[in-house]
Amino acid sequence: MADVLAAPQQAKADSALRTLTGISIAHWVSHFHLLVLPMLFPFLKAQLGVGYIELGLALTVFAVVSGLTQAPTG
Repeated sequence: MADVLAAPQQAKADSALRTLTGISIAHWVSHFHLLVLPMLFPFLKAQLGVGYIELGLALTVFAVVSGLTQAPTG
């Protein structure tokens, strides 16, 4: 009888763990690409024909928009 009651609870715990793992991986990827992107600036500068100021401004705009949209969307 205890096994019958434990099965749904275990399934719920497994589902919660999968959800948490997915969110954690997405969060890690978000931070990773923001930390790696500035290291690519020399290549992007040459490829796009822009300066460091423009690249920094683009990253700043992204960070500000991201910060403003994270609070309302959770």
